[in-house]
Amino acid sequence: MANYDNPNGFRWVKSLVGGTNTPEIITMKAASGATIAIGDAVINSSGFVTIAVATSGQILGVAASAVTNATEGDEILVIPATPWNVFEGQCAGTYSAAIRYTDVDILGTTG
Repeated sequence: MANYDNPNGFRWVKSLVGGTNTPEIITMKAASGATIAIGDAVINSSGFVTIAVATSGQILGVAASAVTNATEGDEILVIPATPWNVFEGQCAGTYSAAIRYTDVDILGTTG
């Protein structure tokens, strides 16, 4: 089956520790005006969650719930980006075997 040619976010695959088949999810507070879809990479900005872009620093995690034009402090669920959580995501562009298992930038678009 071919990949979808539209944004689809990250998906939690597994934990490398313990026997859990479900991800650890934490409740956080969204930044004012944030629009975040399930699967979006997110960052911490002044104590609030906002969408990550290619130039963002450390990724906080992946959104497990969505918010649209959030009021500061609206709750959002996040799967933390820990060394033991494994996520998968689809890359943009044309496939080349040379880019397999290499780092790529996130697009930083909702969805």
